Amino acid sequence: MPAEVDRPAARSEARVALLIAFSALGVALGSPRPATSLAIAAAAAIHLLASGVRPRVLVHGVAHPLVLGVGAAVLRILVSRGAPGPSSISLGHQLTFSREALAQAELLLCRISGASLVGLWLLSRVELDQLLGAFAWLRLPRHLLEIVALASRYQHVLRENAETVRAAQVLRLGYEGMRRSLAAMGVLMGSVACRAIDQAAATSEAMLLRGDQGRIWLPEPVPPGVADGVLAAAAMAVISASAALSWGSR
Repeated sequence: MPAEVDRPAARSEARVALLIAFSALGVALGSPRPATSLAIAAAAAIHLLASGVRPRVLVHGVAHPLVLGVGAAVLRILVSRGAPGPSSISLGHQLTFSREALAQAELLLCRISGASLVGLWLLSRVELDQLLGAFAWLRLPRHLLEIVALASRYQHVLRENAETVRAAQVLRLGYEGMRRSLAAMGVLMGSVACRAIDQAAATSEAMLLRGDQGRIWLPEPVPPGVADGVLAAAAMAVISASAALSWGSR
């Protein structure tokens, strides 16, 4: 989840936003053509910018998934075998890439771009509590939703603990060299995990002392309005056109 998400003044009803997001994800991830995923990504980006989301937040929301996608695409190209394609010279050795691997890597990056922007669009349109309420309305396991709600409420506490431990490690030159960096990262992850367990135990004890029965309140979905219907109709038109572009021209 992005650390910072701009939310426009006009929100969407959670179930409508979920319908749009799931439909867009299905087309973006299932399409065999990169252009379809790019069309979904472009539509989500345009709507985000038009809704007032800052470009910096937009770039930050897709940067991390794209970095992982580039790594996966490079590995896919290097380990693939197929018909010879473009060649390049590097350090005196000729690397031959297959056309099929390049096409699959392109499709992978386009799918990641589309899925990332759709997820960012969903988070910008719906609050997390409303989203969890919509999932509860869809009869998803309530215990899982409550874990997500608790994790969201205490993420700032865990983030501050992680930043404090990392700052102390940096002062002690804990990230000098690959070996010390890996050891420091292991200590950091262990510290955050221990802090999460301690926080969970303290929270559970405090809730029991206050008479809590172990159920977190989740808001009930509200009936969708006219604006939600207009947004759903426009989004479905774009998604349907993208799907027709992908499967209709095959």
